[in-house]
Amino acid sequence: MNSIADSTPAVIPTQLPKTSSKTERTEQIAHVLATWLQTRLEPSALEWLARQSEKISQGDRKGLFLSFGLVPRKTGKSDLNLSSEELQAAHKVRPGWHPEAWSVDQAARTWLILQWRHRTAGELLSVLDPLFNAGEVRELVALYSALPLFPYPEAHQQRCEEGIRSNIRSVLLAIVYDNPYPAENLCNNSWNQLILKTLFNDISLSGIWAVDQRNNPELVDMLLDFAEERQAAGRQVPLDLWRPMVRFLNSRATHKLQQLLESGNPTEQRAAFLTLVESNSGANFDGPASASQLRDEWETGQLTWELLVPRTVS
Repeated sequence: MNSIADSTPAVIPTQLPKTSSKTERTEQIAHVLATWLQTRLEPSALEWLARQSEKISQGDRKGLFLSFGLVPRKTGKSDLNLSSEELQAAHKVRPGWHPEAWSVDQAARTWLILQWRHRTAGELLSVLDPLFNAGEVRELVALYSALPLFPYPEAHQQRCEEGIRSNIRSVLLAIVYDNPYPAENLCNNSWNQLILKTLFNDISLSGIWAVDQRNNPELVDMLLDFAEERQAAGRQVPLDLWRPMVRFLNSRATHKLQQLLESGNPTEQRAAFLTLVESNSGANFDGPASASQLRDEWETGQLTWELLVPRTVS
């Protein structure tokens, strides 16, 4: 296995075991993770990771399970605090990968999994499934955040759907925020459940990767029903509930939006205007006098979904 420059006091492999069935992308991801760890971990932690990698690459399944759990004790839990250059490297090897919030133990755990030898999806799942099934919260966050990095994306759809049903907020955030896997792999029904679960938990849609590209007609009525349930319970309707309706408005949705535009509070009017104007590709539409001011805000970039409903911090 190749490693980083000999001048480094302690090194870990930057390529996957030769026994692995690997794509060029997976190889590059493992290399990127290794370079991040090299510059952040103490020599003792790097030496420990190298020893575990050797065992795991030789098929030590139990060794992978044990080392996966021990990682934070060896590496700590500090944030990676990646530089702009390192983030660019991540985006280059895996478009849509946004590890801005990753920690060193997340990176190390993901790197260890990539050392496991496998020739089929089943061989990879033989270690991933037990890790998911037995994982504590921090382990699950690492696993779900890494879904877009694992080979055989079609094999992880059911696992992703299971995570969407989680009631653990940090786990749900790991799936829905800065994670390209759901948008790339889930069917419309599962995607719609993700959107509803996100809104139900009062999490902004602004952090969801490709959120505006997965809009679909079926989602519109589901969101309208959700809004009516909220109103009947005396609860506030999330402003960005209207966002996934863009381009697929039906008469029921249009009527609701026109009502908000005419009689809603200022933030509701902004949400309604955004939905209507984006659904009409920026074309003019009938509305109250206040719509002209909202159009000015929209045309000057002062009115966007990200500004109206900023991403959830935690």
